[in-house]
Amino acid sequence: MVCHGCLARAGAEITREALGRGHRVIAAARDASAVLRAYPEKPDGLLAVSADVTRPEQPAAAVESGLKEFGRIDIVVNNAGHGLVGAIEETSDEAARALFDVEDHALGAGPVREAPARNDGRQPGDPAKAARAVVDVTEAAEPPLRLQLGADAVERVEAKPDLVRRELGRWRHVALSTGVGEDAR
Repeated sequence: MVCHGCLARAGAEITREALGRGHRVIAAARDASAVLRAYPEKPDGLLAVSADVTRPEQPAAAVESGLKEFGRIDIVVNNAGHGLVGAIEETSDEAARALFDVEDHALGAGPVREAPARNDGRQPGDPAKAARAVVDVTEAAEPPLRLQLGADAVERVEAKPDLVRRELGRWRHVALSTGVGEDAR
């Protein structure tokens, strides 16, 4: 298992859970020494690697190190990234570019700007239970394509088909008008 962002709350829980179950984990962080400080006992199966996602050669080298050490990689947990809070006009080009370089963004204004400070460490759900669920999926014979965690996620997924059905109902005539020849309705 490769875990990018293995020191952040969710990534740390997933890493601990996987190691606790005897899995081999390539724990990737911007600085491998930070991983070693987080796991001073260096548990069996832990390979600490540096992998700054803004430097494309580092994740590739981390994967190569993992393959050399363990022979294969079965699971990748991508918990790396960071957000940028602020209205677009308040954000420097440099800050926005750095953010988009790691393909993780959260730009906004007003209430969105206040949400991270208000929610940091207080989001619904138990990170340890989520980590157990993620590792359980890695051990399943037929894992799901998508894994929703938390009642809020389940609620949003259950509401999605209704939203798609309503939208299709409003735009069905446009969708069907694009056919070629006799298939057009």
